[in-house]
Amino acid sequence: MHIEVGACARWLHRRLRAGYAPPPSSLPDVRCLTADGVIREGRAGPRIIAHRPAAEAGRDRLIAPDRLIAPDRLIAPDRLIALCPTYVASMSAAEHVERISALSRHFGEALRAAGEIDGTFVIGLQWSAGEEDEARARIAAMVRAAAPWGDVLGLTLRGPGKIRTINAAVAVFAASAIRGWVWLDDDVRLDPGALETLMTRFRARGWTGSVGAHSRPARGGRAASKAFARVKRVTSAVQQNPHACCMIVAADTVAGGVPDICIADDGFVFGKLLDPRHPDPLHAMEVVPGATCEFDAPTSVRGLLKNHHRLVYCHLTSIAGMPVESAKYYVTRMLFAGVRPRFGPDVRSSALGLVTSALKTGRVAWICAVAGYMMLRGAAGLPLTRIAWGAPPVASSEPARSGESL
Repeated sequence: MHIEVGACARWLHRRLRAGYAPPPSSLPDVRCLTADGVIREGRAGPRIIAHRPAAEAGRDRLIAPDRLIAPDRLIAPDRLIALCPTYVASMSAAEHVERISALSRHFGEALRAAGEIDGTFVIGLQWSAGEEDEARARIAAMVRAAAPWGDVLGLTLRGPGKIRTINAAVAVFAASAIRGWVWLDDDVRLDPGALETLMTRFRARGWTGSVGAHSRPARGGRAASKAFARVKRVTSAVQQNPHACCMIVAADTVAGGVPDICIADDGFVFGKLLDPRHPDPLHAMEVVPGATCEFDAPTSVRGLLKNHHRLVYCHLTSIAGMPVESAKYYVTRMLFAGVRPRFGPDVRSSALGLVTSALKTGRVAWICAVAGYMMLRGAAGLPLTRIAWGAPPVASSEPARSGESL
């Protein structure tokens, strides 16, 4: 499928990209803890500093990350790394242990059921100022809780940002031969067999692209969250792209990490795998029937609106990070599709078509307003520099230097 990209589309893409200019990131210092209590500390990368036991203090050396876990396990031809990013303030210590235990059990059972697939469960725990000691105690408890279900590795690093944890983990395992990453959010609850179904399908696809579970808000939520979920299902641009709350993505897709401009991990994967020249542009992505999960959703109207506002930024930064041809396809064929009302053969279906069109039109207007704001900031040389979950975006206080925003 050929997508014509004119000068106007290229200009709009450049202007949108100029509206968000996060400061260049660097790999953080990461503390790694294995199930046998071995601790490694240093900057994440192809190699990290390995601190030997106290008896050998002063004799630190560089060590390949494969040595963090038994090397013969890491070089298995069909190996998956499960990563669960979380942070200290997200929940209590007891809740952390409970959720990590449940997710690692699902992962371990799925590996055994799928057969001939090896894996390691990685916990990425971020901490903020004053939380480092708590993070060290908590990661030890979580590693102990996950250990009965297979290989486990705990990472602690300073936040903020989920992408920061993902990039650190990708760097730690950069020299390891793995097939893919299993991404799990800390608030996700997996239906029995969900991960096994995803692993089996991912293997059948030749360990390429990405596969994900059907995700739904947790049962028992308030009326506002249920209504919002229904509206989202109607207005969402894509229904078959895997979401990062529970997905498997090929290792080569995320090799080198997620770029700074992307604030959504699944948005980055979607942009990288979208192929507008292919007869089926979404052929590399699949939401697998039979694999289902639940996630925690905000329960208040205010929380839901904040959540959706941030999702708008996820869409726009993902578009800015895509090649312009992919960005045009996504915007014109998917994001803004279905705005024109469709009239059915009777009054009821016609009314439903009008309501759906109105909801989609409102969503498109919201996206366009935020995109215009970003473009204006970029044109003024004052791009946004950080977009935090549930918080207002942070604008640069100084004009960007020439060429810095493009």
